[in-house]
Amino acid sequence: MKTSSLSSYLLVLSISVLTSSLARSQSADDTFFEKNVRPVLVERCQSCHGPDKQKSGLRVDSLAALLKGGESGPALIPGKPSESLLCQVIDQGEPYAMPPKEKLRKEQIQSIAAWVKAGARWPGQSVKAPEANHEVTPTGNQQQLWSFQPPHQANPPSVRDSSWCRSPVDRFLLAALEAKGLKPAPIAARHLLIRRATFDLTGLPPTPEEVDAFLRDNSPTAFSKVIDRLLASPAYGERWARHWLDLARYADSNGMDENMAHANAFRYRDYVIQAFNTDKPYDQFLTEQIAGDLLPTDDPDERARRITATGFLVIGPKMLAEDDPRKMEMDIVDEQLDTVGRAFLGMTFGCARCHDHKFDPISTADYYSMAGIFKSTKTMANFRVVAMWNERPVPDKATLGVRATALQDLAARKKETDSIIEKAWIQLQGDHALHARALAAAKRVLSAPPIPGSNESLLKQHIPSGTILLEAEKFQRGNLVRDYTTYGQGIGVVYNAGKIPNVAEYDFNIPIDGIYQVETRHAAAESRPVRLLIDGALTREDSSSSVTGSWTPESQSWTVAGVVSLKAGKHVLKIERNGPVPHIDKIALALRTDLKTLPADAASVAREFDLNPTLVNAWLAWLKKSKKLPTDSEVATILSQDSGPLSTIKDRELVLNESSKIAITALRNAMAAAEKTLPPEPMAMAASEGAVSNLKVHLRGNYLTLGADTPRGFPKALSTATPAGIGASTSGRLELAQWMTNPNHPLTARVMVNRLWHWHFGAGLVRTPDNFGRLGMKPANQPLLDWLAVEFVRGGWSIKEMHRKIMNTSAYQMSCAHDSMPFQSDPDNTLFWRMNRRRLEAEALRDGIISLAGDLKSTNGGSLLTVGNHKYVTSTASERFDPYHVDCRTIYLPITRSSVYDFLQAFDFADPSSSNGERVPTTVAPQALALLNSRLVEEKTLSWARKLVMRTDLDDAGRITEIYKRAYSRQPKQHELDRATRFVQDLKTSFNGNPDEISTRAWQGFCRAILASSEFVHVD
Repeated sequence: MKTSSLSSYLLVLSISVLTSSLARSQSADDTFFEKNVRPVLVERCQSCHGPDKQKSGLRVDSLAALLKGGESGPALIPGKPSESLLCQVIDQGEPYAMPPKEKLRKEQIQSIAAWVKAGARWPGQSVKAPEANHEVTPTGNQQQLWSFQPPHQANPPSVRDSSWCRSPVDRFLLAALEAKGLKPAPIAARHLLIRRATFDLTGLPPTPEEVDAFLRDNSPTAFSKVIDRLLASPAYGERWARHWLDLARYADSNGMDENMAHANAFRYRDYVIQAFNTDKPYDQFLTEQIAGDLLPTDDPDERARRITATGFLVIGPKMLAEDDPRKMEMDIVDEQLDTVGRAFLGMTFGCARCHDHKFDPISTADYYSMAGIFKSTKTMANFRVVAMWNERPVPDKATLGVRATALQDLAARKKETDSIIEKAWIQLQGDHALHARALAAAKRVLSAPPIPGSNESLLKQHIPSGTILLEAEKFQRGNLVRDYTTYGQGIGVVYNAGKIPNVAEYDFNIPIDGIYQVETRHAAAESRPVRLLIDGALTREDSSSSVTGSWTPESQSWTVAGVVSLKAGKHVLKIERNGPVPHIDKIALALRTDLKTLPADAASVAREFDLNPTLVNAWLAWLKKSKKLPTDSEVATILSQDSGPLSTIKDRELVLNESSKIAITALRNAMAAAEKTLPPEPMAMAASEGAVSNLKVHLRGNYLTLGADTPRGFPKALSTATPAGIGASTSGRLELAQWMTNPNHPLTARVMVNRLWHWHFGAGLVRTPDNFGRLGMKPANQPLLDWLAVEFVRGGWSIKEMHRKIMNTSAYQMSCAHDSMPFQSDPDNTLFWRMNRRRLEAEALRDGIISLAGDLKSTNGGSLLTVGNHKYVTSTASERFDPYHVDCRTIYLPITRSSVYDFLQAFDFADPSSSNGERVPTTVAPQALALLNSRLVEEKTLSWARKLVMRTDLDDAGRITEIYKRAYSRQPKQHELDRATRFVQDLKTSFNGNPDEISTRAWQGFCRAILASSEFVHVD
């Protein structure tokens, strides 16, 4: 008996004895408890779990307190010591051993366990156990939290200065200002308005031509027309998709412990860009990202888009090398649930994984009811070390058409190949005399004595002299994958390349005639037998078939493939399999000096009978399987049976005549050429339905300590949006999306319109855009927030329409002008008495700089990642990563977790490992250096300067004016023009060289100064 088993047995025996004693003593008094249990609880437990201190919310000074328990649930279950948390922890079990500093004595542990088993009698107190893992029901106060009530659209209030109001939005804002005795800032200058709107909606500066056209248009709808034009621009989606990608924690690599490339993540990014450009209704946008694969459609393009949308759930960071697969799975579920909660609902659901939410009415049961939805969703292909995320094919209509035509052609060629084989076989099948000879040869081989030692490796301890050693990765012909790097320098292996068939051929020389034992050294976590042939003759049908334990070199083992007689000279060894092959390291042919002759084998006997060795092997295999020796007269009957030798197309091909082989080779060469032109099936990181199940509550977040079962569902405190029930056979993702997009849901519309307001004004009506819970800030103007939320839903969840409602207001068009009076009352501008001055985000800065230089190129999406899928991304400095210096929009640059492009980092790019609805701008010295000395600024100012110098139609004043109009959207003032002229002239006199070079360098210096200026970097 093992020690642990013996200890458990003795503990149970001790408890039984003590329980019997305890039962006898209860009739008289409660001496046992007072003598053996209470002193331990008082002396060893109450200092942390008593009336003065309750760690983890637990008290042990009364039976009621123990039954109620703390954050991990009830501490004891009377009569069940093995299920009582108190008994588990004092026995130093999982999840938390108590007391933490010194373990209780063995007899103390046994006494408490016996007391619990006997019913946990406590003098003067009765046993009334609560339901296990009770749910926390939201109190009235919790449910009355403003954000948990459906939005109510009030009528726009009356205001004194109604002339200022262009829309109901203005009335709500102005009413709040007038209540405080404040006035809004004046309307901004028109060149500032078009610059603000253009950067807001496209992330690019307006061109001088666009500015001039707006300034000339004096109609009342001039600004509305600008907004409509910008919303129709492809640049709009590229700008606003980036806002959403912050929330989606988008990245082109996994980050964390295994920073592997997400080579197909870009499809999700492109989906988001298209969704914004086509004004996909937000409720549909949300639904597709949660459950797009579950939405029915007959359109292949739409199906591909909807599957791609579920990449939202898959692209998060993961600990791919976590060696506990269940922990990995639950950590991924937690990350998905937390991201969904923050991005769509502004709620921190992740806080309820280990205990009820400390501030919001979200219970642990609520958490696991939602977690069950994502646990029932497949977002990982496997949980091995290293794990792999889930990907799905997403062919569009055009790709499907091309592939269908090509696959039909390939199928026709394969059918023709099979027909040739079948016709040849019919002819061969009728040659009964030939088969009778093959049967006789097989009988000879079967009756031959075994080769001594042919089942034991000669190479396990050392390599005998006279051994020919072939490195598996150094084949002369074939299609297997060579891997020299994965397992370390000097360790090379071959394995399957996903092609059918898998083949490798090796040329080798035999120095002397002799008998050689063929062995392979391989590693395999599953059986993958390969055919091994020498000079075309089959040596073994199932070589390297053993399972060694894993795919790693530590599991490599030598196995015998066969014993062959070879003449001195050149030979060819071939391995092949219609399927994946094991990780093969070496192939050896060891000289058997102990054997002078080779007992009869298929190859030698076939030569003697003038037969194809494959035909002899086929009959030999049949004889071994049938375990009977038929007569020659039974050959015809056996050949007609499905279980006879050469019963499959694959087997029959091996005995074809030469003319048939030539015809088949030609067909297969044509098929191989056609396969190369076959467009690959595009793949996307995407979710699908998994094994559906509910989750039990994980006490303190530990999956090893389970509580009550929690049916998949939604938080009870948000019951104002009545959800549909979740079917037993579905994950619940579609129902979750439908619940969130219910028009009466209190959070979904509010959270999104607040984000839109935040991205336009630099601050939301709720200043904590990712937290609408109790720790979040209350809205500065809830009537306005609710009015916008209701309008959002009423307008078909159109984001572009919400842009129009926000931007066609006096509020949006206010200047950033400072006013000391409202500043004293509202220094943080929570009432929006003026427009906030905002620094351009990293992407707008980079794109703006490239645009000013005239170098920005349009793109149709795709990936710039130079690393293959699942390969490890570079860990070198991002400056060495060439894709960062492509003249495209920044949204198309690869985002590498843990190694974000340094220009983006300098200007507060969002952490791509977590959902972020707000970028907090900083002001630090490296930002100024980046705008003066970075490679981006150096290259683009030089490009801009060269173009300016080539403008022979402009003098220096004209060039300065051109720069101002492009960078600032305005003409320079006279004093600015004078200073700029002197600056350029001073630079020219300070440089040496030819005149053209001096002029270019001087103008480059001026362009650099403009880009580093506050006026360019900020939007007023």
